[in-house]
Amino acid sequence: MSLVISKGFKPYFNQAIAIKPEYAGAYLARGVARYQILDRQGAFQDAQVAEKLFTSQNNSPGTQTAQAFIKELQTPVNDKVSPGSPSFLDFLGSLGSVLLQFFPF
Repeated sequence: MSLVISKGFKPYFNQAIAIKPEYAGAYLARGVARYQILDRQGAFQDAQVAEKLFTSQNNSPGTQTAQAFIKELQTPVNDKVSPGSPSFLDFLGSLGSVLLQFFPF
């Protein structure tokens, strides 16, 4: 996702959250958009909210995805997540699966 696209989608995530504040997927997606525009603090805050909401909704895949994202955000920029831990690519794959559950087709 490019920086321009990430910035462009952020208002849509804000609108989704305003309409449905318990929409964990919107928080997670907005967190990813924030991550893409280098707003790590905002991304971390959104990931924490998403994790809390996914947990309260008994959504294990969502909770695991949010936790993987949080771990990525807590890893210093120059370090890598330890082997055996989910990688950021694993996270993105999981995110796609989780978000697809929320979008009507």
